[in-house]
Amino acid sequence: MVIAMMGINDSKENLCFAPSSRYSVIRFLQSLRVFKLLKILFLNLKVFINDSGFFKFNAMVQEGLADKQLIVAKYNPEAYLENSSFESDINHIEKGELNLNKLASKMVIDKNINYSQAYSVLGWLYSKSALHKEAEEAFLKAIKISPSLDSAYTGLGSLYLTQSKFAQAEEMLKSAIKINSGSATPYKVLGDIYLVKGDYKKAETVFIKALKLNPNNLDTSDIFLSLGWIYMIQNKMDKAETIFKNFEEIPKYEAAAYGALGVSYLMKGDYKLSRLYFNKQKSASLCAYNPITVNNYHKLNMKLKKKKIKLVCVQYPTLSIVSLKKIFDFNDNVIFVNNERSFKEAIARDGFKDYFTDMFAGSFGHCTLKGNRLLAQNIANVILKDVFNYQVSRSTF
Repeated sequence: MVIAMMGINDSKENLCFAPSSRYSVIRFLQSLRVFKLLKILFLNLKVFINDSGFFKFNAMVQEGLADKQLIVAKYNPEAYLENSSFESDINHIEKGELNLNKLASKMVIDKNINYSQAYSVLGWLYSKSALHKEAEEAFLKAIKISPSLDSAYTGLGSLYLTQSKFAQAEEMLKSAIKINSGSATPYKVLGDIYLVKGDYKKAETVFIKALKLNPNNLDTSDIFLSLGWIYMIQNKMDKAETIFKNFEEIPKYEAAAYGALGVSYLMKGDYKLSRLYFNKQKSASLCAYNPITVNNYHKLNMKLKKKKIKLVCVQYPTLSIVSLKKIFDFNDNVIFVNNERSFKEAIARDGFKDYFTDMFAGSFGHCTLKGNRLLAQNIANVILKDVFNYQVSRSTF
């Protein structure tokens, strides 16, 4: 069988993760939280099956799981080039066909920009391809050629953030702000640094500054959710509610805003309003499934059906399973894992931050170890029930 949980990051952008292996495929897999979740899942299955004697399950599973937050850098390289196509450049980068200097020369000709801008753009592209050494080299070349190019400092700061080099990242971002105090992006990235470090007061200040500078910035949704998260961590629920209500007014992000408000009221014990906003989230989500996600699921299912492999589709925590089921036909014979009720009950009982390290998606975020364990339990229970016809109680693990 194949277990899939995807969709939240589907976009035209390439997301980069912090790699740990010299092999590109391995470092991509290791960087995914789903990879880490699966290690927990199979460990749970192994423990349960060995203890119960249900059947033999011999799998090599490492029990260790690094409780390490992944930070994804996804900022546009140059505002004036944001509508340009970089597909050919990314292909050259991934295939290693051209070195940095040749790529820069090619970009100067193709994009009609100067060398410092070319190196800066290449820095962003290398970052997105998780080629951190090459990205750093590109940004430093851009800065050497043009010490006043703020986008290169911002890019280098973002790169250092993904590597948890917070002091260096902060230095680069402050340099970018000194050069161009009217740019919102370095403030936003600086806020991310302070948020990760737990300096909520500084994070709040720079996030608000970024919103004032550019309320229509592409990262506005992240800023609203980060601000709300800051207030929720500090138990300032009224402030969080105000932020989420402002966020609600942006149509493109209304589902995330409704989900965040649902969580906010759930934690305040106002279950009537919590249900109201979760229902609004459900309605908005039914109309807003990303076509890329739908296409990816269809392609995956089609390939698996040819090989007679069962597909297990996992819905994200707190979200309704209905929107996921709508992707498939009734005769697709897909197994679904519902994570709505269990996570909402857990949040109401223990609090949001016990299960998530952030709230980037509104009603959920990246899971903590405890959140991953609950997710793994839900998946394991469904597999044991639907694949092996074994009824498992919710407290089995």
